[in-house]
Amino acid sequence: MGFKLPSYEFILKKHRCFLSILYFNTSRQDDNALGKLARDFKEANPKEIQSKVLSHRVASLKEGKLDREGEKI
Repeated sequence: MGFKLPSYEFILKKHRCFLSILYFNTSRQDDNALGKLARDFKEANPKEIQSKVLSHRVASLKEGKLDREGEKI
């Protein structure tokens, strides 16, 4: 890809975890994979989300099948 995204990486020594956070500007919605993902992140209706994985996850959270941590209820 021809662009770089800012990211921040943290190592949580106390819990021995590695966490990587990626930020990108969702207001730029070009007609490429990243632009489509940006549109999906802004979409409230799971049926309108193009990414099947994200659509299923959002629908499960909205329907109360998963809690905020992603565990089945």
